[in-house]
Amino acid sequence: MYRTYYNSPFEITYTWNGSQFKSYIGNYYSNFSSSIIDSDENGIVDGLNPMPYREANDEYPLVSEASDYKTIAYFPQSNNVLSESIDHAYSEQIEFNKVSSVLWINNIPFEKTTTFSGEDHWVGHLSFYSDFHQGDDIQIEIGYSTTGSDFVPILTKAITLNSTIKNLPFYLDKQQLTIQSGHYLALKISNLSDRNNSIYTGVTQNVYYATHVTSITTSHL
Repeated sequence: MYRTYYNSPFEITYTWNGSQFKSYIGNYYSNFSSSIIDSDENGIVDGLNPMPYREANDEYPLVSEASDYKTIAYFPQSNNVLSESIDHAYSEQIEFNKVSSVLWINNIPFEKTTTFSGEDHWVGHLSFYSDFHQGDDIQIEIGYSTTGSDFVPILTKAITLNSTIKNLPFYLDKQQLTIQSGHYLALKISNLSDRNNSIYTGVTQNVYYATHVTSITTSHL
């Protein structure tokens, strides 16, 4: 069994209307049928948006268009770039074949040495074209690149699936991650199973919509 997500599976830090917030994030609906009430003024509509003919609802619909929300999330793209921009993280499929890996590198080096706190988890979400099954193994690594083509892993998470899934929320154990000035943040995902598959990269025109989401961010759990 698997379910469709219409909002992020983890809380995301974002800036909206000049202020910073942390919340689950859904999508923007131009034809939103209910009155828009945002009592805490965090850019998330109070109440949910029913999805017709779907088994799930969007519980965190956005007050305004997705481009108004600036996040610190990173979105893998089909050209192996790890993008910080939602607007440029187009949804496509890339091959994720058995016993193989995919590496994404942020195309903008850090201007100064940056440390991500060891008090926070790196969390993310993977979306696959076909089912992975119980007992299949996936490995997730976050690290950095010194040249824009190499990879130095720092955080590693090996996952053995306990059910059939197309969507995989994940988190890595808390550990400080320091990236030196001039280096690049990088993400590597390995398919250790004997099953060929594809990964949906990026997002659609919304922040989070259906299964077309693959991303990572930091979050205090």
